[in-house]
Amino acid sequence: MCVTGIPAVVTLAPAGVGGKPLTFDGYSLIDALQKLEAEGAACVGLNCARGPATMLPLIRELRQHIKVCTSSEEIDGL
Repeated sequence: MCVTGIPAVVTLAPAGVGGKPLTFDGYSLIDALQKLEAEGAACVGLNCARGPATMLPLIRELRQHIKVCTSSEEIDGL
């Protein structure tokens, strides 16, 4: 819910090794981002130290499940 009237842009860094990436507290990325979307985030997405080869498939999957604006950020130098 947007209380301040200021749009929220929220990005998460995928955690976990092997298998499906999760948030640091164990939620699937899609579930976590959908919850943020439902709570009123204007834009949701991913950020991390992974390179484009591992980020792009995650972003493609994200875009299939999220209706608001999506964002992705990569660490400098990758």
